[in-house]
Amino acid sequence: MHNQGKLNEALEAATALEKEFPNNYLIYSILGVILNDLKKYDEAIINLKKSIEINPDFALAYYNLGESFKSLINNNQAIVNFKKAIDCKPDFSEAHNNLGGCLMSLGEFEEACISYRNSIKLNPNQFQAYYNLAHSLQYLNQNEDAIINYKKSIKNKPDFSQAHNNLGNVLDKIGKYEDAILCYQEAIKLSPNYYAAHNNLANTYKNMGRYLEAIEKYDESKTVASKAQILECLYKLEKYEDLKKRLSDYVKSDKKNIRIAAVSAFISNQLKQKDPYPFCKNPLDFFNLSNLKNHKADSNKFIEEILLEAKNIKTIWEPQNKTTKLGFQTDNTIFEAGKNCLELKNIIEKEIESYKNKFISEDCIFINSWPREFEIKGWFVRLKKNGHQTSHIHPGGWISGVIYLRTIESSSESNEGAIELGLHGYDLPLINENYPKKIYKPKNGDILLFPSSLFHRTIPFTTDNERCVIGFDLQPNSYN
Repeated sequence: MHNQGKLNEALEAATALEKEFPNNYLIYSILGVILNDLKKYDEAIINLKKSIEINPDFALAYYNLGESFKSLINNNQAIVNFKKAIDCKPDFSEAHNNLGGCLMSLGEFEEACISYRNSIKLNPNQFQAYYNLAHSLQYLNQNEDAIINYKKSIKNKPDFSQAHNNLGNVLDKIGKYEDAILCYQEAIKLSPNYYAAHNNLANTYKNMGRYLEAIEKYDESKTVASKAQILECLYKLEKYEDLKKRLSDYVKSDKKNIRIAAVSAFISNQLKQKDPYPFCKNPLDFFNLSNLKNHKADSNKFIEEILLEAKNIKTIWEPQNKTTKLGFQTDNTIFEAGKNCLELKNIIEKEIESYKNKFISEDCIFINSWPREFEIKGWFVRLKKNGHQTSHIHPGGWISGVIYLRTIESSSESNEGAIELGLHGYDLPLINENYPKKIYKPKNGDILLFPSSLFHRTIPFTTDNERCVIGFDLQPNSYN
């Protein structure tokens, strides 16, 4: 019944068997598998634990228990159980593979690679572990090894469109654009509605300066970013009338697109025209500064406690697809590092509420459509000598900010380690270099808030000191 997808009937039959044979570990294991597939993970965990109580050496029950915790995004407990499954059955290839997946989710890419290689050694003909290994190698910037393993994944499963797409991503990254194009085209051929592949193909065309072809593919990709990327291509082609028409359409149909807001503000400034996009036309006017001293009597001690807790979170050197250069960065999990980081999150929430009240009279979508439901996500960044962050925005946010834990002392003539906020980004051509921007030299404890559509970067510094910050976003779930 389970194999045929008759999950409710299977659950009913297994429950009846459990009543008849209450000490049979196989029945509890089967119940756990069925409940997992019904997404009743808490009930699945109860039954799988009963199976293990009766038979502590039953590898499959530990494996399925790991699957339950993985589905609940409790990767630490999932890891514990996948490891127990491997202890009971060292040649359990699937357990090695899934252990790798959980390690990868925690940013433990090197350890994940070890697990994937163990899985492949036990079962060389599978495709998923090769794909997962290649993906981890990408994060470690081991591009040539990633290419080898994506190709092995494709060899074992030629119609694996995701592997073709990700192989294209690595080839694009190392400048092999023509090869990348072939990979994306194959991914689209296999999965015509694979919009990420359409978008990636468009990105490669844009990287090559083939802007008309890029626009065509961006139109097909239907991603949140693709509309803004079309504007960028039209701007580079100097097709200003087409750009104006596109932007007019977006004003009517998509008024809360952070990337469109950023690009529109810049292009409007460069073309000396009024910004038609209603999100936040003068984002620098919404820059706000506060300090932890307003919340903590001994802010220096509080900062040191946060820095100690931050050591508990895995950091990645120059993480893939991030703007951190010559520095470490965590995933968006810093507020889980300890009680002080959690208290910091509460302080941020108070600062954001105060910020909203400060600008409540402003007539723009940024304020008028303030998110009704949201979550605060934060990450820790530690820059070393010559470290910096390239110009970027936070397209998944609404309001963004940074808290300075350790700053760079520099002379009054130097802006080393400062933050620059402005309208320019994405390497868009400058017609007029005199665009609005602001440079701020932060102090320890400073809390900066600004619209997520505002470009910002860190100016590199040449001292041997470290620059430590926590960046954060208010990410909307629903709007007013």
